[in-house]
Amino acid sequence: MSLAWLRTAGTNIGYIFKHPIGKRRPFSTVARTVAWQIRLRSRAGMQVAPWVGGSQLLVRRGLTGVTGNLYYGLLEFVGMSFVALFLRDDELFADVGANAGSYTVLASRVAGARTVAFEPGDDAAAVLDDIVRLNGIQGKVTVRREAVGDRIGEARFTKGLGTMNRVALEGETAVRMTTLDAVFIDDCPAAIKIDIEGGEEACVAGARRVLADPNLQVLLIETVSDEAERTLAEAGLTEVQFDPWKRELHDGLPRHPINNRIFVRDRAYVAERLKSAPPLVVAGLTL
Repeated sequence: MSLAWLRTAGTNIGYIFKHPIGKRRPFSTVARTVAWQIRLRSRAGMQVAPWVGGSQLLVRRGLTGVTGNLYYGLLEFVGMSFVALFLRDDELFADVGANAGSYTVLASRVAGARTVAFEPGDDAAAVLDDIVRLNGIQGKVTVRREAVGDRIGEARFTKGLGTMNRVALEGETAVRMTTLDAVFIDDCPAAIKIDIEGGEEACVAGARRVLADPNLQVLLIETVSDEAERTLAEAGLTEVQFDPWKRELHDGLPRHPINNRIFVRDRAYVAERLKSAPPLVVAGLTL
């Protein structure tokens, strides 16, 4: 085994004791992490892996936004469990910055919702297309190879940064850009996830009408500037924390560092939806 492999394994194992699943099942999580680390290094190319709720993932070495789900069940434990528990069959979900499709699979394969998934990166979008077919959710998922921001037109997009690819002036490729207000004119999502590596403020600026629509109940967003937070407040969205184990919304709980922030409109309605969702089994534990 190489020194680099040992360093990577050590980092992953160290993180296990900070992750909510790892804290409850440390030994099985360590075993699962090591097994997948070995498997991903010994087999080239994409591999099919079983995931939550009968879904499947496509994974390969280096696809960190996906492989973490193999180690921990749900890498972004709070946000991912929230999406899977909140959404219902045929509701609409917008996955802005879908990358390789983990949230899209949770929304459309596990919860049964319809998803519009935005992913401008060619490599990530190709994996997203494959994972949609693998899970048989072509009829529920629309993949749009577009960036999302505050205008309609063209943007520069980086290459070779994996899950960190983003809209940037120094980007090597040109991609189409749209706004959420331009896309969702007649059918507003019940929930939106925005994770676009620093582009969140522009995305919010281009979604003022959608954010104020009473049909939108939930927004998950990676980073929120002061300006974006004012826009969300004006739209009637307030921040909450979520405890997946109890399926409860709270104020003031410490936020797990790799999870998106959660904003809701009708807190009582959202809380009831989370409580009444079917059981969700994650890494052998039932939520």
